[in-house]
Amino acid sequence: MRWFIPSGNSLPPMTVSVGDSITFNWSSFHNVYIHPTGDCNQNGRILVGQATGATYTFTEADVGTIEFVCDVGSHCELGMRSTVTVLAATPMTTNTPTLQPTASPTVKASAAPSEASSTPTVESSSTPSEQASATPTIPQVTSTPTGQPSVSPTLTPTVK
Repeated sequence: MRWFIPSGNSLPPMTVSVGDSITFNWSSFHNVYIHPTGDCNQNGRILVGQATGATYTFTEADVGTIEFVCDVGSHCELGMRSTVTVLAATPMTTNTPTLQPTASPTVKASAAPSEASSTPTVESSSTPSEQASATPTIPQVTSTPTGQPSVSPTLTPTVK
């Protein structure tokens, strides 16, 4: 913003949004203050800058009206002031991606279990001649795996 003593009553008003910044540029001896009173009264003033290039960024606390003035001599009374209306930030619209379901995992069939090469035996505690043998029952493998076994292998001990 060009910061100078205008030939009229005051500098033109501005409208900004939260998050915007304003930079004051001048070529003579000036300064920039915020006057909470909204006029040239210096009570409670807040320094923005004393050198050209002073920048102010608007926050949520600024929503409403702010009066920027130059407090050098009678510059404020001569119209070196600007009323800025600060609007609340506009929420940005974002495209939220929609999550798509993924395919279920597939179970690949493995080779069918082979027959045991030897028959396991179980020792009986009664006499050495009595032995129990167990032959595992092997389930049939279906052509379309389901991911869950359809029959659990079982061992059925037989006593001889």
